[in-house]
Amino acid sequence: MLNTNAPDRSAAPVRMLILLAGLLAAGGLAAAEKDPVTGEPPPPGRVSCDMAVVHDWNFNDGDHGFTTTACDDDGAQVWVYGDLPNFPEFGAAWATNVGSNYPNDAGWGLLSPVFTVDASTMYMEMQHVYGIEPDYDGGNVKANGEVILPMDGYPVDEISAVDNYYAWCVDGQPGFSGFTGHADWVVSCFDLSAFLGQEVQLRFDFGSDATVNYPGWAMNYVRIGGNTVATDEVSWTELKRRYR
Repeated sequence: MLNTNAPDRSAAPVRMLILLAGLLAAGGLAAAEKDPVTGEPPPPGRVSCDMAVVHDWNFNDGDHGFTTTACDDDGAQVWVYGDLPNFPEFGAAWATNVGSNYPNDAGWGLLSPVFTVDASTMYMEMQHVYGIEPDYDGGNVKANGEVILPMDGYPVDEISAVDNYYAWCVDGQPGFSGFTGHADWVVSCFDLSAFLGQEVQLRFDFGSDATVNYPGWAMNYVRIGGNTVATDEVSWTELKRRYR
């Protein structure tokens, strides 16, 4: 995609000063329990799935076949797998630049293995943490290229909804943006029932504009599950009818 909305860098110093002032007032990102910019508590983002787990992709014990891919023509690669220095208790993770802030003009996706959505695999649960420039940069989840929403919604309805700032891969889309808090891992649940009967590949897209960087987005696990089987009480046909 041609970046026709290239950022106007002239406003960047002012924006940086505002963000730094918020960080100093809150005692810095590393110790913050509130959003260092707004002073508000982090978004809830704590809706776990009530499901029987079929695929448990716990990144402490491997990358589980996840791969990276370009999701915008000129966005920079950011997804890497490795140990998180700031979270030794969690071991390894998939993250946007392990141990450092994400770069300017990031735009890259993380792909899951392909699976078929049925009664036993109709939910996705992820444990993650993020510190992302609010509103301007962000990440979201897509299934077969279509944006899917967590059950409690994304904290930002439209990333980079400001003139002259363009976040690769997620510009103008809803997504995770802002701060969960330094050590505040959250759990989010996604309903995949709209894809019943289809082969699905999830893509975790992340994008940033040309200024201001933070630690980014990290995932400790992704789990797929649902009802273990379609029982007599809830048949496969009935499930498809409910979620059509």
